[in-house]
This record gives sequence, structure tokens and C-alpha cells, in this order.
Amino acid sequence: MLASLLLRCAFAGPEVPSGTTEPTGVPEASDLPAEAEPASVNAPAANAPGLDFVYTPTKPGQITVDSPYWDLEVLYYLEKNVEGQRLAEQRYAETHDPHLTLHIARFAYQRLEGDETTPKSEREAIYDEAIRILDEGLAADPDDMHLKFAKGVVMARLGTTRGVLASLRMATTIEGAWMETATSDFRYHSIGTHEVLPCDAYLALGVFYRLVPDWWIVKAIAGTRGDLEKSLEMQQKSVACSGDAIRNLKELAVSQLCLGQRKKDEALVSAGKATINRFLGLTPTMEAEVVDIKHGVMLLKDPTLACEYSRDGQQDLDQAKLEK
Repeated sequence: MLASLLLRCAFAGPEVPSGTTEPTGVPEASDLPAEAEPASVNAPAANAPGLDFVYTPTKPGQITVDSPYWDLEVLYYLEKNVEGQRLAEQRYAETHDPHLTLHIARFAYQRLEGDETTPKSEREAIYDEAIRILDEGLAADPDDMHLKFAKGVVMARLGTTRGVLASLRMATTIEGAWMETATSDFRYHSIGTHEVLPCDAYLALGVFYRLVPDWWIVKAIAGTRGDLEKSLEMQQKSVACSGDAIRNLKELAVSQLCLGQRKKDEALVSAGKATINRFLGLTPTMEAEVVDIKHGVMLLKDPTLACEYSRDGQQDLDQAKLEK
């Protein structure tokens, strides 16, 4: 859970290592003839390649224009998922660069977020193939933290597509991938706010601990179990990390509503409703957040949906069905 709609910042050139001077292409004033006018010094900065604005990365791990994956990152930012997946697949076939499997899987995943028309069987096949290609990348580069996180996201969405209770045997693998990402020093920030790590790892764990039931039988089957208090803690960390991002605020609200109702804590339920109203006033920065806005309205009208809520559909968490 896995991370859609991605979000989106400005740039004059690639980041420069600390202690070095960025070349401007403009001679120093002392090198110019006395009559020369260094007019280009005040010329406006050029837009970053593929973008219609100047781009200046300021966040830890934020992608820079000198990245070998810059064009794929631009397509991800622009949500051109079909075009991006095709280009990533072509480049992977040519280079066998294992990190390209991240881009293939991420584009495939993202184009299904908020899509209510693709049949379940087709969605499952797409997620299965994304996991296969990520496993290929991890076999070549087992230390790529971004690949590990992405595999957890795709496995989780495959799980909610099939049903959480039908997918419990994947739970420890998903939890482990996200926990490793959340506790590592790995930092990543897309061009916009479509994907930010570790913020999205906290968010994913928060969803995990809410949707996986806190039952002894789940622990026996999956080796782990849900925990609504831990879910709320992770979503609070997610929002503290990401700021006012719609998807993070939405999942915080869902955890507040769910835990508040389970504990009969009206103050926490009210806090969940306030969090929804907080993000309903924000502008979506990706297509998946348009869905999140719609779902926020839905949850405000019927908070009882919170505990079983998933962006791709309500989950059936009937314990009697698991015990049969």
C-alpha cells in the first residue's frame, strides 16, 4: 500500500555536493572586458527537462535532474503511467538495471489506484506480474530499499483485492518490508509529493495495523496481528513527516474514527471528523487523492465504514468466516 495520486517544486540545475561551487556557465565579472555587460547573469532560470516550471529539490532524498531515472520520474509526476511503464520496460530489457523494476511495478500499481472499472481478475494478474518483476530486481540487488518497500505495497494491494482474510499468509512479509523501510536511513522524495519515504512507510504500516484483525487466530495463521493503537501511532508519525498531504490525513482520520468507535471514545471520533474536514479543503495533487476526497465525504457521512475501509473497496473482516 504500496502509494495514488500522486503530488506534487522548482529547479535551476542538479544538486551540488557540499563544499563545491555550482557552475553557472557565466564568466566571473573579473574575467570580462571592462565594457562587457554580463546580461545573462540576470536571465530567468530555465525549466527543468520535461517540466513546465523551474525545479529546485529541497527535501532529503528528493530526485534531481541528473538522475538516470529523471525522465521516468517526470512521467510518474505527470501520471503518464502507461507511457512510463512502457519506457521502463523497454529500458530494462536493454540494460537489465534492477532498479528499473521499481518503475515498472510502480507505474502498473499507480494506474489501478482509484480505478473502479478493471475487473478483479485482471487487477490480480497485474499485481502478480508487478511482484514477479520486483522479485527479479531484488534478486539482482537485494539491498535496494525502494524495491523492498514497493514489493510490500503491491503485495498489500493484491491482498486487499483478494480480501485481507484470504491473504493473511503474506502479512509478515508485507509488515517486514515496510518496517525495514521505516526504520532505515533511506530517504526518497519524488518530484512532487506522490511518494515520500519514510512518510509513506509509516502510512502503510498504519493501514496494515488497522486492516489486519487483532485476533489470536490471525496471529496463529499470519505470525502477526493488528493493533489499532499502533495504527494510530503510525498515522500520527506519517502526518508529522509529510505535513498536509491528503492521503496521509485521510488515513489518520480513518484510524481515529475506527479506534474511537471501538473504544467508544467520542473525542477521538470527533478528532477523526475534524481531520477529514482538514483535508477536504486541500487541493488534490494526484488522481488517487481525488478518490481520497470523495472517500473523505463518504466517511464523514458514515464513520462506521472506517475499520474496514480500503481505497479499493470495503474489506470483509468477519471473524466467523476465518474460523470456518
